[in-house]
Amino acid sequence: MLLKVGKILSPFGIKGDIHVRSYTDKALDIASYGDLQDEQGHTYSLKIIRIKKDGILVVRFSHITDRTQAEALKGTELFITRAQLPNLSDPAEYYFTDLEGLVIPDFGIVIGVENYGAGTFLTIETFDKNIHTIPFHKEAILHVDIEKKTIDINKDFLI
Repeated sequence: MLLKVGKILSPFGIKGDIHVRSYTDKALDIASYGDLQDEQGHTYSLKIIRIKKDGILVVRFSHITDRTQAEALKGTELFITRAQLPNLSDPAEYYFTDLEGLVIPDFGIVIGVENYGAGTFLTIETFDKNIHTIPFHKEAILHVDIEKKTIDINKDFLI
């Protein structure tokens, strides 16, 4: 399973440096996972040159040496594998990807996890094909069992 962690935006300068938008919580964390890859499986070893005021990174990929090569990568999405994520030490913490596909017994399945800035929400498709969202906080989410692939919710919080 591939997890999107960033996107190549545009070249920076003439030596092949590139602007990258990181989708990690802290922009610099994108470099902590090791090699990144695109959807075709090409790998990218990156070195962060600097972070700009708007949170955009200026990076250097080991195999990109000029602006023309950098321009050809514009729009490329960057991924890591699930195995590249560090283990979580707190059993009450979850990666979004681990929540997708969990079953809410007698109700539905989690089909998405989103955070639009006001908190994290689960998108649930009910067994009768209706779509609901629910905030991901302790009053609404009663129990998560990653091993059993189930999640118990308080239906009073469904939107």
